[in-house]
Amino acid sequence: MTWSLARAGDLREELRLPAASAAADEARLLRLLEDVSAGIENWLGRSLRVVENAVTVVDGFGGRVLPIPDHAAVPAVACDLDRDGIYETSVPAADLRAVRFHTAVTGLVLLTGAPIAAWPTGEGAVQLTGTRGFGDESEPLGTLTAPLSASASTMTLPAGAGPGDTLVIDGERIYVRTSAGAVARGVRGTAAAAHPAGAAIEREVYPRALVRAALLQAARLHREGLEAYAAAGGGEFVGPVMSTTYPVVRDLLAPYRRTFAAVA
Repeated sequence: MTWSLARAGDLREELRLPAASAAADEARLLRLLEDVSAGIENWLGRSLRVVENAVTVVDGFGGRVLPIPDHAAVPAVACDLDRDGIYETSVPAADLRAVRFHTAVTGLVLLTGAPIAAWPTGEGAVQLTGTRGFGDESEPLGTLTAPLSASASTMTLPAGAGPGDTLVIDGERIYVRTSAGAVARGVRGTAAAAHPAGAAIEREVYPRALVRAALLQAARLHREGLEAYAAAGGGEFVGPVMSTTYPVVRDLLAPYRRTFAAVA
């Protein structure tokens, strides 16, 4: 996986693990956070992680309102009106009103004068192309101290970066795997590219409540010996584990849980 709501170093501090074991703990804690982050996505019914150039097919229900997965902005929209598998009818963004839940676009409303009077009905009737995710928010984190080639799998991390961070350089998303600078390049819909020294580095950021919830849930799984259970589920531990979260975790997540009313 190449996404986490929080950093492995922050989880280590939450658990108060000894500094001497930091290197040995790193990969295990990051995997746990990745699983927890995926589980939180599922429990919320949200697409939190940012994926660029994503093509998503959704069902149509007729009417003028179309619920869609989280998008950072209004995506390009095409409809398969005659159900032949070809999305031949485009709906311009100017003919749509975005419905937002927090920062994400979670619904599209047809305006008067749109090419269609109502959304088509049926499975996979509408195709969306754009940046999927809760929101495309980032913060500055310094600059590259040396050129970074398109094939490099390690880099000098800027101060404050660590495993679990996603860095953004000139549009490329780079996932940090180790504190020594091992990275996954061109993740989540972007392509690895060469970057010159001095290129600006940014870091993906998410709401503090979601980050805190991920740290608390991961810490609980670690303390109760449930790491293997979370890993075996590949983050799909929505049932028994998420149903027994601490009240504070559920309180942190509750405002972000999606219902149909959020897009209608």
